[in-house]
Amino acid sequence: MSGFRILVFVILISSNFCLSLTITQFLGETVNGGIIENGGKRPIFVKDNRYLKKFEYRSSTEDSDLSKHALRVSFRGWGEADAINRFADAELKQIDVDNEIILNQLLKKRYDLVVNYFHFKNSLQLNQKLKVLYKDRITVLKQSINTLNFDINDLIKAQDAFNELNLDLISLEERWNYCCKEIAILALADKVLQFDETELIDIELLSARIDFLCEGDDDENIFLLKQKRKVEKEKSKVDLEIAKNRDYLSFFEVEYDDNNRDDDKLEPLTFKAGFQIPIIKTGQFNLSRHKIKYYSEKDEYTRLKQSFTENRRSLVSELSILVKQYFNMDKARKESDMESTYSTLLSMEGIDPLSLLKVKESILKNEIIQEKIKYEIYQKYLELLSVNGKMVKKPLVNYLSSDFNKL
Repeated sequence: MSGFRILVFVILISSNFCLSLTITQFLGETVNGGIIENGGKRPIFVKDNRYLKKFEYRSSTEDSDLSKHALRVSFRGWGEADAINRFADAELKQIDVDNEIILNQLLKKRYDLVVNYFHFKNSLQLNQKLKVLYKDRITVLKQSINTLNFDINDLIKAQDAFNELNLDLISLEERWNYCCKEIAILALADKVLQFDETELIDIELLSARIDFLCEGDDDENIFLLKQKRKVEKEKSKVDLEIAKNRDYLSFFEVEYDDNNRDDDKLEPLTFKAGFQIPIIKTGQFNLSRHKIKYYSEKDEYTRLKQSFTENRRSLVSELSILVKQYFNMDKARKESDMESTYSTLLSMEGIDPLSLLKVKESILKNEIIQEKIKYEIYQKYLELLSVNGKMVKKPLVNYLSSDFNKL
């Protein structure tokens, strides 16, 4: 696509052909637009009888006649009902944290799209200016072909730089188009959407939030909490298996024998009961299997917690380095004041146009580098928010705003 078409496309994005949408509105649609509200509902667990496992009616025949009737009650193990309820509660808690992780993923995608939107937009504009500059340089060099100072290598280098930049612009434009389409799809819009960059938190305020991002209890982190819920669930399985083996009174049965009804020597009613002999243990295989799984999940939680701490420390370090690089470049740019130098040279007569172009190229390239660093800062900031579980901490807020606007 030609440079003119790219420039027109960027201008259209900033014109009345676009639909304005605040960043907070776009992020808030994740939870307010039914994406989460209609999904992730808790299942309902109906609690079992606290003491009874089964209530049965039994019958048998003798000489083709239905003669025996019995009612048998099977009992739960000691504490089995409580263990079942704890298991059900652990299941529900795991479902809750799974829903939080889904919400985190959906929010992270929208946050990334917002940051990509501004980065690709700014990068397109800066690189388009650089393309115009490269084209001017080629024109100047071609005009000096018949002069003594002409060097064919300079023209070749200028043309190569122009061609390479063209390829970069094609890639940038494709990524920009994809980003805009994704935003429009998520926002259910039939027009190109645009955000206001003044809504975006500046780097100075963002850097002040780094310590805040590291605050809080590790156990509140949704990714660690997911593993913790697994540990609790496996522990509840162990407790349930132990409780099942405590069925000291297995059953109680009342039987009525119709054949003994007219016999004075025999009672028609008989009572039966089943008792577990404690010295003979059964069901140990399942118990051992659940214990192994429990200790395995517990070890995994410890490993994940250590890994999380190291990952967070690494992200904070990387983010701090990027912030320092950004401010150092900003300070150097202000101190050098190349814009004023360029304006001064531009007003002077007889100045070499190639020298003017070199100064302008330096200014643009520094702006492109600073934009790239700024983009990386926002990326690390969002990654740290996600890793720490801050994105889905209630109440939900827009962490890209300066005032933590509520979603």
